[in-house]
Amino acid sequence: MEYIKIEKIKLNENIRKDYGDLTELTASIKEHGITKPLELTKDNELVDGFRRLKAAKAAKLEEVPYFINEGKIDNTTEQIISGIFSKNLNPVEEGHAFVKYMGENKIPVKEFAKKISKSEGYVQKRIEIVTLPKEITDEIISKRLEIGHALLLKKMPEPEAKKYAKEILREKLNVEEAKERAQYKSGNLREAKFNTEQCKGCKFNGSEQAELFETGKVLNGMCMNIGCYSKKMAEWVKALKEKYKDVLTDKIPNGYIRSDSYEAKEKGITEAYMKKCRETKENYAIRINENYGISFEEYFKPQKKETPVSGKKAETIKEEVREQKLEIRVNDFKTQFLIEKCKETISPGSKEAKALAMIEMDPSIEVKKAFSMTEKEIDKKIAESSISALRGMGMKNLIIATENNGVDIKKQFVITEEFLNLHTKDQLLQLINELGIKTDQEYNDVKKTDMVSYILSEEKRTNGKLPKILN
Repeated sequence: MEYIKIEKIKLNENIRKDYGDLTELTASIKEHGITKPLELTKDNELVDGFRRLKAAKAAKLEEVPYFINEGKIDNTTEQIISGIFSKNLNPVEEGHAFVKYMGENKIPVKEFAKKISKSEGYVQKRIEIVTLPKEITDEIISKRLEIGHALLLKKMPEPEAKKYAKEILREKLNVEEAKERAQYKSGNLREAKFNTEQCKGCKFNGSEQAELFETGKVLNGMCMNIGCYSKKMAEWVKALKEKYKDVLTDKIPNGYIRSDSYEAKEKGITEAYMKKCRETKENYAIRINENYGISFEEYFKPQKKETPVSGKKAETIKEEVREQKLEIRVNDFKTQFLIEKCKETISPGSKEAKALAMIEMDPSIEVKKAFSMTEKEIDKKIAESSISALRGMGMKNLIIATENNGVDIKKQFVITEEFLNLHTKDQLLQLINELGIKTDQEYNDVKKTDMVSYILSEEKRTNGKLPKILN
């Protein structure tokens, strides 16, 4: 192998930003030297081997092995290809390198993908994730979040993405679990009352570029921007209320009958009569029920002097009413019969019992889907719903519930950056005094972020101490 003095090597910008821990590599180079030569241009500019060079400097080497790249590929492309195929680059570094190269060389994704022998999807995915908030890209770099997580978070508005990223990390959700849970944080466009044509092409539409964003079937038809979805639904309801303001009511007027009830036909509320009421707005009321979704209900007051119906027509109406009443009674009987039979066959702790309990806890889960799940999946869903139940408890009951599950805040609490950021600077000074770390005077002119960093660095002195405010 040929060797070159380290001082002669020219360094230009490297697409790799995170060199990782070089301790082991430095120790290996001290012991065995560099086994893989660095790649240079004819002008001694480094193309590949930035980590090895850094470690060689740390190992106090004066020269390193090298070879000259005489190919026609430009240096940046060489770095990208080398980094990708040797897996030295993380997805975020790849994305930044792709964006920079395509911007400088003004080439489209398709041409660039061909240049580095990768699919368009591979390139596009990495381009997408670099625009995520730094808190999220940092977690991708540290490998706590996968690229599948990142692409899912990219479908959400930034504030929601940040919150959900923390939830994914806290609950240790894999990509599929994160996608499954995300549907409960979104709006269903299939059930939306407003015109969803305007949602086509929107980046928050789960149906758009499902393959690229790896959302698959789970989020098809779902709006990932729940704020926008709720706003549009509210606007639709507002417009509906304005349209029917003359007949709108919150409470059903006495004597009025819902148009789709069996009583309506019995009381002579015909299609012709309903049409007349709608036109004149007499004997007519509208209720917009927003308790469970949004339902549009029409109510009519029966005619004071009902037109007598005789002969075969009267008998037909009576028969239809009798049949409707029988159907209601039979349905009630059938419901009770099936419930009683299930009580006989479903044993406590069985998969079926758990599936029914899960549906009771989360009515949005389809019954067919619930019974097709494995017991392990059902247990996981019940556990997730249990966590939601905890959030709805008052502090007193929450303490009782968590202690029952072996949680002891006095023993398990550790001071974190998240906890410290809840405090103002003056409150941090008080906490520092309480923990016996430093005096007020030393911190009067120090930034809050520096105070937070210092408290965290005093791990040995803060561990096992519970701030008074948490008692």
